[in-house]
Amino acid sequence: MKRVVLSFGFMAVAMTITSLVTEHTLPPLLEVVTFLVVGFAALGVGALIQANRRKARG
Repeated sequence: MKRVVLSFGFMAVAMTITSLVTEHTLPPLLEVVTFLVVGFAALGVGALIQANRRKARG
């Protein structure tokens, strides 16, 4: 899980750097927060699916 959190952090930094290089401005805060929220929501759904599969097997 720690690797996943770090990868999302690096992706947010990459978004910021890309925006600075291409548009010479910071990305909107809402865009970065939305990216992180959607990413963690997708991880949560994936974890729930895995837990249900394990429960069904056992």
